[in-house]
Amino acid sequence: MSHRDADSSVRYRRFAPVFVEKYRIDTSPYDVIKGWRADSSYFLIAKRFVRDELDASLLSPLLSDALRLGDLGQQYCIKSEKAFKLIHRKYQPIEKIDQQVYLARYNERDLNSRKSLLELIESDRNTLKDTFSNYI
Repeated sequence: MSHRDADSSVRYRRFAPVFVEKYRIDTSPYDVIKGWRADSSYFLIAKRFVRDELDASLLSPLLSDALRLGDLGQQYCIKSEKAFKLIHRKYQPIEKIDQQVYLARYNERDLNSRKSLLELIESDRNTLKDTFSNYI
């Protein structure tokens, strides 16, 4: 939430900074950060959470079902010159990829994750007892 705008609603603009200020993790001492891939279906999760439509228990590290939907996978953020040089040395040469192949895979994962998220939101597991409003 501190690096992207997941929603354009008044609620998001008003409360996202409060939430970020309260829960933000200082990443300045790290060279590399590993986390969930932040694609459009991920932002759907953020929107639904901020709108109090998704229980926080589904986002917890123990369950994290919502973030695993559609097999979105992990991504890495290389933050320092030191980390870039180490990775650059280890993984040369870089191969070009077929954009059409990976775009099709991305679209399929995105569609599957959106479908799974909407099913989760409508399920009995989504109790709505522990929502975004409890954290601001």
